[in-house]
Amino acid sequence: MEFEIDTADLEQIQDCLDHFPIIGVTTNPSILKKANTEDFFARMKSIRSLIGPARQLHAQVVSQSIDMQIKEAEVIHEKADPDIYIKVPVTWEGIRTISVLKQKEFHVTATAIYDSMQMYAAIEAGADYAAVYVNRICKMGGDPFKLIEDAAHIIERCHYSTKILAASFSNVSQVIESLHAGAHSVTVSPEILKSTYENANIQKAIDDFQADWQEQFRQDGIF
Repeated sequence: MEFEIDTADLEQIQDCLDHFPIIGVTTNPSILKKANTEDFFARMKSIRSLIGPARQLHAQVVSQSIDMQIKEAEVIHEKADPDIYIKVPVTWEGIRTISVLKQKEFHVTATAIYDSMQMYAAIEAGADYAAVYVNRICKMGGDPFKLIEDAAHIIERCHYSTKILAASFSNVSQVIESLHAGAHSVTVSPEILKSTYENANIQKAIDDFQADWQEQFRQDGIF
């Protein structure tokens, strides 16, 4: 079970690093826009500086042709980070790009997965991660959790190395259900990740414990 943070906001990344056991950071063009990123390569370097060499960093190509996607991946490696995971949308062209990048020994995350055939193609092409868009599939009336479950069975039965990365969430319940369905990793916005701890019952339990301690021992803390 792995947790990644889906943001390019440096303050949010640092806050999550300080509090939560995340293994990496995922980005895409929309995430970069939301974070008001002006220099893509500088932002990637800043994120890497924050998270250190051991954690993952994911960034997406934006062109739609195979040749341009491969060139963009090479430039990202050269100018941003040689250890970055290149996110490639699973289109007809993208499947070929994933295969070529894996032959070149790039780390690759297949993304924008909405159905099982996309998932199976990404797995067979050798993607390190395959990102399922959970909430977007739900909004279309589909069942992302069945997709995840079926893919997890294929991966286990046939001994593939691809990990299922669940993404695109609207609430914590979707995150939990994705993990229960067999996702190896989830990438979650800081807002959704923190929402778990906004449960009023948690704070009430803590307040009750503190009040009982103070009543019993006549002091605020242990010291």
